Amino acid sequence: MGRLRLLLHKRILSSLIFTLFVLTLVEVFSFFLDRWLYKKGVFYIPIEINYREYMEERDPILGWPSPKSFGDKNRDEIGSRRTPAFPDPAKAPALVSLYGDSCAWSDEVDHEHAWGNVLSKLIGARVNNFGVGGYGTDQACLRFEHNVQDEARIVVLCHFTENIVRNVNQFRNLLYPTSGLGFKPRFVLDEEGKIELIPIPTFNETDFRACIERPGDYLTHEWFLPGGGAGIQMLSFPYFLSLCKGFGQFHVRATLRGEPFYTSFYEEDHPSRALQLTEGIILRFTEKAHNKGRTPVVVILPTGRDLQYYQKHQRWVYKNLLDRLEKCNIEFLDVGPPMFASMGDKGILTIFGNISSHPNKEGYALIARLVFQYLKTKGYLASGPMSAASKP
Repeated sequence: MGRLRLLLHKRILSSLIFTLFVLTLVEVFSFFLDRWLYKKGVFYIPIEINYREYMEERDPILGWPSPKSFGDKNRDEIGSRRTPAFPDPAKAPALVSLYGDSCAWSDEVDHEHAWGNVLSKLIGARVNNFGVGGYGTDQACLRFEHNVQDEARIVVLCHFTENIVRNVNQFRNLLYPTSGLGFKPRFVLDEEGKIELIPIPTFNETDFRACIERPGDYLTHEWFLPGGGAGIQMLSFPYFLSLCKGFGQFHVRATLRGEPFYTSFYEEDHPSRALQLTEGIILRFTEKAHNKGRTPVVVILPTGRDLQYYQKHQRWVYKNLLDRLEKCNIEFLDVGPPMFASMGDKGILTIFGNISSHPNKEGYALIARLVFQYLKTKGYLASGPMSAASKP
């Protein structure tokens, strides 16, 4: 009897050790997988940001870029990307100005192959490039509104389709954890459906650190709060449980459905109301431009994911936005269809570095030609830059 009891105890102990070993392996595997998913925005981990350096570099209205960067190797004295075709903004008044994010800036190519510079060669006049990496449509609109250096007659707002998620975001590290860009302004919709500006959050050093640790206590207009509707989670022990919760994050859900991660934000009934908000921002831009005596042009720039999705489903992810703009009588250039047609049988990688990156130099050159043709067809290039008498 004693031997049976001893044998039973040994088996129980062996089972417990084996179970503990398996659970440990699962936790270790989950920990490393969670850390990888953190880089994809599935989890939020507070990071160390130097408050004083951040405040010194921050643009108090837009968040970034720092005004200190004007006049460096990338930006000229008025804050435009350097334009080799017409390098001196004082000697060559701009006919066109671009506003938008890194796709307007032309990330991943040099100044010569940026599509703003290619466009300047096509029209024979300087094109200011005020694109800024990481911007939402909201920041691009606000940069135009506050840019006293810009006197171009034609102003172009570029909506890179991924931007729709940025328009409902206040703290960029929640959306892009490794970006290090910090806080930004955003618009919200009031009860009447009109957009209202929520300025960039400003904190003292104590509240700044507390906000990074507990963003939900401070950011009342942030869609991507941990535990909120976007499905983002705080990474914590047990890591296997965190991993299970991570499957509800919007990136993961979109991947499982085989669609770009921002697709659901273009739905009419999405609880963030990102679609309606983006429409309102574009409408605001066109109204502000007209009030300044400028000619507004809205350009919709697809991602490689959009082209891939259209290739499979024959439907543009952002179609609801196009429909809304048409109903508001807002003219726009949708680069998607001619971009897709240009690929032919060659594939997306002929104009994009990869599915998730920016266009390559051939893709940017194509955008420049499409915008040039649009401006020419509309008759916007008939006269040159604004004369002193016509400036607002």
